[in-house]
Parts: sequence; structure tokens; C-alpha cells
Amino acid sequence: MSLSRTARFRRLLGYLLAAIPVVVYLGHLATAARLTVDFPTGDDWHALEDGTAGSFDLEYLFAAGNSTIFPVGNALDSLAMHLFGADTGIYQPLTLALVLGGMLLFQWILLRRALLDVLLAGIAMSGTVLALRPGTYWGLEDLAYHQAAPIVLLLSTLVLISGRRPGVRLVAIGTFAIGLIAGFFYISGAVSGVAAGALLAVLGTRLRGSLGRRVRWGSLGLLLAALIAAGVQVWVAILGELGNEGVGLVPPLEPDFWRFLLGQVAQSWALPSGRPDLAMVVALAMLAATDVVAVVLFVRIMRRRLPLRHQLLATVFVTMTGAIGVYLLVIAAARTDLMASIAPGIEDSFVHGFERYYWWWSTFGWPWPVSYTHLTL
Repeated sequence: MSLSRTARFRRLLGYLLAAIPVVVYLGHLATAARLTVDFPTGDDWHALEDGTAGSFDLEYLFAAGNSTIFPVGNALDSLAMHLFGADTGIYQPLTLALVLGGMLLFQWILLRRALLDVLLAGIAMSGTVLALRPGTYWGLEDLAYHQAAPIVLLLSTLVLISGRRPGVRLVAIGTFAIGLIAGFFYISGAVSGVAAGALLAVLGTRLRGSLGRRVRWGSLGLLLAALIAAGVQVWVAILGELGNEGVGLVPPLEPDFWRFLLGQVAQSWALPSGRPDLAMVVALAMLAATDVVAVVLFVRIMRRRLPLRHQLLATVFVTMTGAIGVYLLVIAAARTDLMASIAPGIEDSFVHGFERYYWWWSTFGWPWPVSYTHLTL
């Protein structure tokens, strides 16, 4: 087989692997469009019961609930009410298409830019199927997707930073705007934005070439926006305007904190909840390996011992690991006590990490450990 044929085969195989999650996504979307029932559930009833559905009043948009404020999500819900009566059969498939479609698009763009090899990018891209499973943010409440959007928006800031256009000042403006939107979509967008912005700011001091300049400007906009959003979110929380009564924060010193966190990691890999002993060991190994690699790459960037062609891969890897890690820590602190109160016990805290869609964010990071093999080939 000639070299040109080999190259063509590798390219074709890469695209075929990348197409796997796209096919799953289209099937997921078709199922949602066909089976979603137009009937409010859970928290969707609140706005209908108090007559605020469709409102754009600031009091409604910034109303607190579930330990956060979500004016962007409330505004989109109101817009949906005016456009199509908040028909769940339209709204949920639409948000699913945008959020999951955006995830696939942004992951592919970043992987292609970072790896420069279609086959390697396709192998890593196939890992995004982990995010395309049932039991996530769609199927019940219309507004559940508010918690999913921030991580996709974070990906979009990395796409903006890693491109060749626009100029660096527009990059800063763009990341600032996206950071504000993510931060006011949900509190998770604010805290993960602070983590990502801070990491990018530090990495930007040592990255070389045009990427370093774009990272410095991009981190400035993202970090500033995230700090503003986080400040408002925390300020509202301190005033006691949000939060669930009777549910406290669990410190990292508590074993259940880490059991619940590892349960989320295990579910993100679709490990069997029926074998919690095995699932916990595998999840711990995967999490430890990912964190070790992220630390090694961070140190290599700071010491400028990383080849230029690997800078973008390492930057995305470290940033996504840090942002998702902070998210998992916050969720474990805020939700472990709630889950433990339902069914206390060593295994229960771990297994409860499987039961909610908090694990979904973790799936965004897994294509990048796969892509790290490019550095060692």
C-alpha cells in the first residue's frame, strides 16, 4: 500500500470514528422529537402556577432557586413561552439539539486543531458518545438544560481562543461576553469559569507564540466575567435568598464527599453501579491518572519544556480538567448531604453519584486523556 493510500485510509477511518457520536446524536434527537410529551413536570410548574411564565421582569429573571440565580435560562424560558407556548415537545428537542450539537462541534474543532491528525482526532472524538446517553438533562423538566449549557459555553471560549481569528482584543470581548452568559446560566458556569480563567491566565504567562498572546487576552475576558458572575451568585447566596433549607455543605474531610464524587466519575464512564467495589476502583484510577497527567502538563508548560505543536493540546487538557474538577468538588459539597440523607451508608453515597445528571460534565474531559496519547506516540 502506498503512502498516499495509507494517508487516505487513516483520514477516512478518522472521519468514520468521528461520525459515531454524530449518528448517536441524531438518533437521540429523533427519539426526543418523537417521544417527548408536552406536559410540564417538576420545577416547570412553578412559573405556570405563580403566573410568571413568559415574563421578562427583572424580579423574575433574577429569582433565586436551587442555590443559584439563572437569569439567562429564565429569559430563554420566557422567550420559548412566547414563541411556541413553551411546548415541551418543541422546547426540549430544540435545547437538546443546540447543547449536544454544540458540544460535538466544539470538541471536534478543538481536537482537530490540537492534534492535526484526523485519525487521532477521530479516536478521541469517539469518546464523546459518553455524553450522549439517556438520563441526562432531557426527558423531564424543560429547564434542566440550564445546568448543561455552561460547560458547552466554556468549550466555545477555548474554540475562540485557539483560532487564528478574530484579533486578540475581540477574543477578550468574546470570552467576556460568553463568560457572563455562562455565569448567569447557572452557578456552575461561574465557578468553572473562574477556574478556567485563572488557569488560562497562569498558563498564558508561559505559552509561546501567537497562542500565548491569545490565551492571555482570552483569559482576561473570561476571568473578569466569571468573577463578576461568581460575585453576584455568592452575594445573593450570602443574603439568604437562595439555597435549600436543611441541606448543608459537606467538607472534603468527610469520606462520603469523595464517595459521591467518585460515583459521578464512575457514571461518566458508564461503569456498573451494581458492582460498586469494582466501579470505585476503576473510577479512582481514571481520576488519579487524569489529574497526574494534567499536573505534569501544567508543570511542563510553566517550565517551557513542551514543544510548540503540543501547546494547544496541553492547554485544553489542563483547563478542562481544572474546570470540571472544581465543578465536581462544588457538586460533592452541595449534594452529598442530600443524597446521604436519602439512604446513608458507605456504598449508598457512591451509588447515589450515578443517580443524578451531575456526572454529565465529566464526560467533556475524557476525550482529552485519549488525545494525550498523541504526545507519547
